[in-house]
Amino acid sequence: MSVRKETEDTADLLSIESKQQQQQQQQQKQQQHQQQRQEHQQQQHEQQQQQQDQQQQQHQQQQQQQQQTDSSSFHNILSV
Repeated sequence: MSVRKETEDTADLLSIESKQQQQQQQQQKQQQHQQQRQEHQQQQHEQQQQQQDQQQQQHQQQQQQQQQTDSSSFHNILSV
């Protein structure tokens, strides 16, 4: 593998991670808005929506952890 290719792969991983972090921040903002709305209207439907959001966020965190594991093993290859 050429040095250029490895550099490109690392850059790709970094951009993927930063995109995921942005998505997570957006989801957290959405969740805060929903929690605020929920304080105003205690409706079951509202609570269900919030639970779904939390599940999506958990899934997102799992994906991100996987990505970080991939990138750390990739860094190990580079440091060999």
